[in-house]
Amino acid sequence: MGQTVLFTPGAGERIDDFRPYQDTLDVIKGLGYTTHFVEIEWGEPENGSCALADDVKDTLRSVYDSYDDPAKVILAGFSFGALASLRVAAERPPAATWCFSLAPFFKEDMTPEFLGNLKGTYGPGELESYQRISFAALARQVACPVELFIGQQEGSVALDRSTAALQALSATGVHLTIAPDTGHDVTNPHYLKAIQTRLQATRNTEVAGHGKAPDLS
Repeated sequence: MGQTVLFTPGAGERIDDFRPYQDTLDVIKGLGYTTHFVEIEWGEPENGSCALADDVKDTLRSVYDSYDDPAKVILAGFSFGALASLRVAAERPPAATWCFSLAPFFKEDMTPEFLGNLKGTYGPGELESYQRISFAALARQVACPVELFIGQQEGSVALDRSTAALQALSATGVHLTIAPDTGHDVTNPHYLKAIQTRLQATRNTEVAGHGKAPDLS
């Protein structure tokens, strides 16, 4: 069988209630992968908050563990889902991890100014949980290739996080793609084109390295 991409959405989002995630899944499928959208039980918001970071990670890990062979799984996610994907990858390395607009919700990102901006949107429990997740420690545990994507028009904090991730994950084999003319939206046509172009290039490299087309059955 070919590889399956486990895709985890952004905070509070489901497959069809906020953005058309199916468009993103269709691009991935078009590259020859099977997709599995990871449904998260976000629960009742508390002061505008959703499930805590550990809840999302544990849900993804449970789905991932149902697949026997990690070499046939790619962990992918958007924003908060990208954060969860990277954390799970550190625990059980998949074939690769694709982080679309990695959320800057790590201890290193939680400056007083940024925390002030987040208050009112995220509950105190969530903010406390983010301050316990060290990206530096996480990066040392990731042992698989990582594809980073970020929208050119995303804010400086998000861009800084992806740039820092590019440096911190350099030992694993990492690449950063900046999607032009788009912000924080993995379903934007410009973002989708950037995904398709980059992942097709990695697909072509895999084929060249093996001397044959991959098994997509």
